[in-house]
Amino acid sequence: MKSVLCFIVIPAVLMACSHDGQQNNFSAESSPSKTAEVHPGGTEELEKEEKQEKEPAKSVTGYFDTTLEAKQEGDRMKFSFSVRNTSGKDLQISYSSGQKYDIYVYNEANEEIYRWSVNKAFTQALIVSSLKKADTLSFTEVWDLKDNQGKRVPKGRYTIQVRVMLNLEDRHAPLSINPDDLSDKMEMELN
Repeated sequence: MKSVLCFIVIPAVLMACSHDGQQNNFSAESSPSKTAEVHPGGTEELEKEEKQEKEPAKSVTGYFDTTLEAKQEGDRMKFSFSVRNTSGKDLQISYSSGQKYDIYVYNEANEEIYRWSVNKAFTQALIVSSLKKADTLSFTEVWDLKDNQGKRVPKGRYTIQVRVMLNLEDRHAPLSINPDDLSDKMEMELN
């Protein structure tokens, strides 16, 4: 009964607010308001940050070397991969989520048949850490030789690719890492 009244009352109220098929606007005229923002570094620091936001990210290469190894162990494949800081200096790195990497497997027709991150959920958080010069981040994962649909993949030749999903943190200028520096690829015969 209440829902029937809502369907009758609401349209009646809306019609009462219009005149000759045109809607009346009874709201006060609004204009965008400006809010003063206090910045701890003063206006010079704020202008510098605004300029950074407008500048395109500077692309850097040669900061990282990523390597991948894969070994079949019965009905599974073990992936060992790492990314090494080759920049010659200590770096601040970050991840934009809990996902630090992804692994892709392609068949001979270059079709993606497996992606490690499929059906996984990751936290949405900025994770910042340091990576000293010449230090290495190492990871291992195991693949059960099943495709993204859960079916066992047939024997054959496959291409395996790993991508590490880190970013560089730099206060002075936005930086974009060459994606080739954060990935590695290899071919593997699956028995």
